[in-house]
Formats: sequence, C-alpha cells, structure tokens
Amino acid sequence: MTTDLWSNNVVHRSYHDLSFVWVDNSDEGIWSLKTAMYACKVFEVKKTAENLWQCMDGMLTEVGYDPDDIPVTTDKGDNIVAATSQRQQLTCICHSLNTAQEKAWDNATSTQVCRIIL
Repeated sequence: MTTDLWSNNVVHRSYHDLSFVWVDNSDEGIWSLKTAMYACKVFEVKKTAENLWQCMDGMLTEVGYDPDDIPVTTDKGDNIVAATSQRQQLTCICHSLNTAQEKAWDNATSTQVCRIIL
C-alpha cells in the first residue's frame, strides 16, 4: 500500500490518497506489476499522525484488509512516519531522490546551476 497527503493551494484543500501495488502472476507464469488507486479523499481535519492513521485504517477496513498486516510505503513527512511507526513502513525512493535533488539545487550557486544546465 502507498499513501500520501497533499494540498491544493488554489482551493485550499488537503487530500489523502491510498493506492495498492502488487505482483500478478496469473498469466501463465508471467509476472507483471499492477497498481490501483483505491481512494483519494478530502482531508478536512488537522494533519496529525492519529488522524492520518484513522483515515488509513478506515479505508483499509472498507476494502477488507487488516490495517496491522499491510506494509505502507510513504514519504518521510513527520506526520505520516509517526502514523505508521507501529507498522511496517517503507520509504518511497522517488520522494527521497526528489528531496536530495531539491537540497542539491537549493545549495548550488547560480554559477553551478548554469554549468549544470549547459
């Protein structure tokens, strides 16, 4: 399962999404990666670890999964890390690479940036 919390600053709303990723080998031994978004809900409460876990718990229960038996892939936001601290939590490599790139870009001087672009 992957989950993320994001904001739309134009309409001033936050959203919480939940997706599933699995490997399917039902096609005569050929393995394929499958993904599906289960839900993307407006998140109108404070973005605390407890509220995030209650939202994830509710969505997983709706689907029929035991929330304590599903590994969760997330970014490194303090609230989502705290919400999943008692579960198997995996860090999303794409978020980690993006953070590293942003920090490198922020620390670069304008001369360094021009060299990178050229």
